[in-house]
Amino acid sequence: MNEKKDENLDIEIIDDFILEQTAQIDIPNGPIPMMNNQDSGPTTSQPRQQPFSNPTPMPNNPEREVVPRVIPNPNIPNEPQLMPIREPNPNMEKPGKTLEKSSKKKKSKKFLIILLLIIILTGVGLYIYYIKASNPKQLMVKGINKLTSNIENLYEPFSKSNIKIEESKTTTGNVSFNLKLNLGDSLPVDQEMEKLINMVVDKLNNVNIGYKYQKDVDNKKMLLNLVGDLNNDELFNFNLFSENNKQYIFLKNIFDKYIEIGTLDDLEKRDMAETVEDISYFWKTILESLMKNINNSHFITEKTTINLNGNEQNVKKTTLILNEENQKELYKLVINDIKKDERAMEIDSKYDIGIKEIDVNENMDSSMFEQEFNYTVYYKDITNEIVMLDFENLTSNQKVIYKIGKEDTIEIIDNDNSIYKLTLNIEPERFTINATISENSIITIKGEQNKDNYTYSWNLISDEFTVTGHYILKTEIINETIEYNTSRDFNIKISQKGEELITLNIMDNAKTVKDAIINENVTNKIHINDITAEDFNEIMMGLQSLAMKFLTN
Repeated sequence: MNEKKDENLDIEIIDDFILEQTAQIDIPNGPIPMMNNQDSGPTTSQPRQQPFSNPTPMPNNPEREVVPRVIPNPNIPNEPQLMPIREPNPNMEKPGKTLEKSSKKKKSKKFLIILLLIIILTGVGLYIYYIKASNPKQLMVKGINKLTSNIENLYEPFSKSNIKIEESKTTTGNVSFNLKLNLGDSLPVDQEMEKLINMVVDKLNNVNIGYKYQKDVDNKKMLLNLVGDLNNDELFNFNLFSENNKQYIFLKNIFDKYIEIGTLDDLEKRDMAETVEDISYFWKTILESLMKNINNSHFITEKTTINLNGNEQNVKKTTLILNEENQKELYKLVINDIKKDERAMEIDSKYDIGIKEIDVNENMDSSMFEQEFNYTVYYKDITNEIVMLDFENLTSNQKVIYKIGKEDTIEIIDNDNSIYKLTLNIEPERFTINATISENSIITIKGEQNKDNYTYSWNLISDEFTVTGHYILKTEIINETIEYNTSRDFNIKISQKGEELITLNIMDNAKTVKDAIINENVTNKIHINDITAEDFNEIMMGLQSLAMKFLTN
């Protein structure tokens, strides 16, 4: 019976204990003997737990009295032993909170590990960037690009004035003049000469020049026709014609033959947008070749101190030394790289640069490389921010210095004397250039991009004259790459002691459309070098007749 009671008692207490006091048991050290329901005798495979000495009495619970657990005494067979149960500790955390805290610790450790990895990777990345950015060749190209990008900003509006049409196109327009003269005492002439000058000016103001420029890409033809009218009567009619890279001029009513003018620049070069793009590509090809072929032995890097905006700054400088030996070497490599570039060679042929005809294997003229140059980039340590460039001709003791700041400056120095100094303030939509000689401002040029036009303005101040002017360029797109209108307004004034002497205003309005039809055919021609004395006299007589018509009409 005792064994039965012990077993039931044990089960009942354990049930209550699991339900009520799980988190409050303080388990003693060592293994706890387990009761076997099948055999109430002692288990010989494991030693039984010895009783605690001086167990802490349990306080009375007004709601429920906790019954101590009875376990067998190993010294007395079948003798129960009381196991003390401690009073719950109110400060003890519950298992759920303990698990939550452990989970938070694990997440915190993961976060710290990820953060540490990010810091390490960032540091490695910055180190690699620093090493790469401080590479002498990288600094050289970065400095050149900084200078050329500013120069490109000055003529970018001209390139934008011609929306590029890849196919054939036709541009038609007209130009008008408005000239005013107030010579006064600035030009000593008699009354008769003054009357003649005023009459010529009046005639010019009544001349209207119409033009038509056609470009036939497929047939490689170009035609520019200029027609001058005076008082609605045709004054002159000239054609500039290009076919198969040969250029001709035709003077209607003056000379009845096409004059082949040979090496005159191809009319296609009048396309400003295309010209700017060609120059940029050719320049990029040269820089890439230099970047590839220059090695670190051509550079010297050291620390120095320079003056920027009146302050002494500690910087590093990297100098590219161009002596006779490495100039020859680089010249050959760059020429060969350009020849391997198909588009660069097309540009070379188009603009008659002449690289195609250069044979770098032949003995080059040593006089080409007699002068020695240094190209130096000055930059801040760590950040590698470029603050100054200079290009020095060591042979002639001339130097161009380009300082970078809120206002960039370009200074030309000859034998340690400052000759010219330009101050540039260039922003995305406007720029200002001030040119000075010593401390005296001589010219200021400003450009500003407005909503639908670009405006250049300038003024030049000297001891005797003041010159002011503006150039307004406006482009209206009717249909992208199909049709657009362009207008140009050019104005210039020359004053002396506050009195205007000359005022000239030129207006140009044009319309460009896709496609071109050129019907010009060269049938009767003569090369300019083959013109005879009789041909020349005929041309001069025709020009004189034109002048008389202008004066008498």
